[in-house]
Amino acid sequence: MASFEDSHTSSNSLGNQFAEISIVNHSPAGQYLIRRADDALVQPGFQVTPITKDCIPKYQGIVNFPTTYGTLLVRILLRHNTTEDLAVVNKYQDEISITTTPRTIEQPYMVQAPPLTSALLSTDPSKSMNERILELTAKLAPYNQPEVFSDRYHVASTLGQAGLAGGVYRQPPGVNLAATAIAANATVLAEVEDPRTLDPVGNGWILQKPQYAVSMSNAPLTFPILR
Repeated sequence: MASFEDSHTSSNSLGNQFAEISIVNHSPAGQYLIRRADDALVQPGFQVTPITKDCIPKYQGIVNFPTTYGTLLVRILLRHNTTEDLAVVNKYQDEISITTTPRTIEQPYMVQAPPLTSALLSTDPSKSMNERILELTAKLAPYNQPEVFSDRYHVASTLGQAGLAGGVYRQPPGVNLAATAIAANATVLAEVEDPRTLDPVGNGWILQKPQYAVSMSNAPLTFPILR
């Protein structure tokens, strides 16, 4: 990570954000290791590397991904759309890079995922969108387990009952995917728009009440609804 010496930084908490390295968090410049949490049997999130008088670590910290596949979002604040400010931002961009390093797999029997390629993400274009979504889910689910360990068996069992197992999707007999998708979407929409779960905040904006919001690392995630 580059050394940010001015105010070209910003911070935004996203619903699925589990770690943040930034000047806002007083993160020092230097190298950071990104690894899958399951491989090291640690909790997902950011892990500070301790510095002692006898040991100077190679990495400033470690980002433990809860899933095999993920996204890294680099944000540099452009305060003024000027040549000078763009040059500063470009300088920071040039100082940020990511490289591979040999993996240390402490759990060698843990399922290892294939590279995230277009071939892995491709599905049969002749099938319906509902079928293609389920096919893609079947491919990715084995390598992206729920963060909460106690949920993994339950989720795998539910997916198996729906026909997703072994990396493939097989439509269960008698299941009408089109009707099922309509019912599922209607259920979600009804839940989101249930007046008992909503909190009008004025000017046409409505938020979900905290007790009905998703909790991400003890920070409620609310979805604004504009009417």
